[in-house]
Amino acid sequence: MAVDGKWTLKLTTPRGTREVDVDFVTAGGQLTGTWSWPDGSAQDFIGSIEGHALYWTVKRNGPRGEMILEFNGTVDEDNVSGTVELGQMGSGTFKGSRV
Repeated sequence: MAVDGKWTLKLTTPRGTREVDVDFVTAGGQLTGTWSWPDGSAQDFIGSIEGHALYWTVKRNGPRGEMILEFNGTVDEDNVSGTVELGQMGSGTFKGSRV
C-alpha cells in the first residue's frame, strides 16, 4: 500500500487530543519520515511497513525527559489508524488522512 506523502494525524491520549503532521517515505519494507510537532519542532523517525500494516517510533524530549512513542497501525487508501504506546504515560489511538 502506498503511504508515501504528507499526512495529518490526530492523537487521542490520556492527556488529551493533538494533531501532528507526518511525512512518510517508504523503500522496500522500511518506513522513514519526518514528524512535525505543533510547537514547530520536527524529528526524523524510522519504522517498517508490510502490506497495510505500519510500525514506527518517535522519540520526544519534553519537560519530563525523553519519551518514546510506538505506533502500530494500518493504512487504507487515504486513511491511517491504530494505537500508540506512550511509555509511562499509557496508551492512546490515532487516526489520520493524507493531506
